Amino acid sequence: MLVGLLPGSIHFLGGHRKIGFYAVFGCECLHKLTVVLLIIPGILFVYIAYLIMGVYIVFWTIILVSSWRQSININMKLWKWLLVLFFILGLNGFLLFPYNQYIADHIVEITSLAGPSMHPTFAERKAPLHYFSDGIAWNKLIYNFDSPKRGDIVLWKSERKHSNGFFIMYVKRVVGLPGETVDVESPFILINGKRLTDPPIFEEIATGKNGYSGYFKLEALPKEQEELLPITLGTDEYFLMGDNSKYSVDSRHRGPVHKRDIVGKAVRVIFPFSRIRELK
Repeated sequence: MLVGLLPGSIHFLGGHRKIGFYAVFGCECLHKLTVVLLIIPGILFVYIAYLIMGVYIVFWTIILVSSWRQSININMKLWKWLLVLFFILGLNGFLLFPYNQYIADHIVEITSLAGPSMHPTFAERKAPLHYFSDGIAWNKLIYNFDSPKRGDIVLWKSERKHSNGFFIMYVKRVVGLPGETVDVESPFILINGKRLTDPPIFEEIATGKNGYSGYFKLEALPKEQEELLPITLGTDEYFLMGDNSKYSVDSRHRGPVHKRDIVGKAVRVIFPFSRIRELK
């Protein structure tokens, strides 16, 4: 909301109260509308979100420029206008951080992926070309009302933490569901002793189509660790694996994951523009 506070306040002072109101609340409504559209099923909503974001940028720019003209009418000098601008922008970042963090934690978040564990499903983020990696829209609400499904790409909060105190997050695909016995018979995954081919993405990965390389047990990896497979999952446990299992740290290493630690579902890739798509 504060992103529109500077131009809105100046319009209020200049006597244009309706414009000031629209500046304060209009910017915020347009911005949050784009966030909601990103997790609604249907790729069309991504393009609508882009269109609304373009309208938002144009609207805010027009209001900001017109606020400068209003500042002249109320005898506000340029340096004072700039001082208020930087103050409001700083205040915006400071006060809205908890609000935006809540949205990212509980509603929708946009991230890119570091590391090769989900290649080629996602393009890997490599510095300094972060903006050429896949931007993933995560639905943080869905598992409050539903359970993870086989094939879902999920965000998994591990018990490990970064040096900054935040939990380490992993991006993996749901392979095994509660009560099932999971094993790997390279290049296939076995569920209750049968090869996993449904949803079709699992057969695609196992047969090496479209750049995939199949599934592997840990003994097939360069650094062998204690083998957990086969494993029978508990009533609230899920088995997660990376699509590029040769280079993935997942449930083969960390064990099954409880539902409470699965914090979001990948809905779609929203940038770069050439790679916008629904996820399968």
